Amino acid sequence: MEPLCREPQNDRSRRVRLISHLLLLLTFLLWQSTSTMAQTRKAGEFAFATAKLDISEGDPSALLTVTRTKGWDGKMLVDVILVASTNNAAVTALPATNTITFNDFQTSAQLAVPIKENGLTNANRTITFVLDNPRPADGEISAFLPTLSSNKVTALQVIDNDDAFSYFFSQSVYYASETDPFVRVYIRLVGAPDKDAQEVTVDYVTDTSGGVLAGNDLANAGADYEATSGTVTFG
Repeated sequence: MEPLCREPQNDRSRRVRLISHLLLLLTFLLWQSTSTMAQTRKAGEFAFATAKLDISEGDPSALLTVTRTKGWDGKMLVDVILVASTNNAAVTALPATNTITFNDFQTSAQLAVPIKENGLTNANRTITFVLDNPRPADGEISAFLPTLSSNKVTALQVIDNDDAFSYFFSQSVYYASETDPFVRVYIRLVGAPDKDAQEVTVDYVTDTSGGVLAGNDLANAGADYEATSGTVTFG
């Protein structure tokens, strides 16, 4: 039995061509939209907030601030590199490469740099950091790239907090009789710490290597005196 109505062949061909054209148009519009989005969105430019940062050796850590300007769209990454130096290990345990993540619309981030307290009097120590390898995070548009500012280097100066103290005996010679139970020796401290500073210590030990005064014999530990040693604390 013949169908009551059959669609003409020409009408079916025109419909197929129309659908094909619509698909091509939609594909073009989607491509144009993606391209326009990549051009109008700005991933931003990374920079250190300051070119130099000073911190006391007594502080547990320093905070390096990295900023993101001229755009803040998308999740982006940037590396903070500790510039190679023989001094680095004495200042911080921070790894050589440290990645900072900026989320969508985030404009600043901080990296904590642990500081080592060496307890020694020394010159101020400086370590240098540089920003490197700005890039989009996984899942972001590959053509959507962040950049680096000219302010991509910063220096962290660790200020020594150990004052240079000196110690000496209150007199160069002390006299005692064999019948005296002990001799009192006084140690003086020059450059005493203030009331808020930590304690200062110095070690002492009895020794006969300093020589013998004219008209006297060398004292022998055990027979003439009791050898002793210890630590004096100034607070």
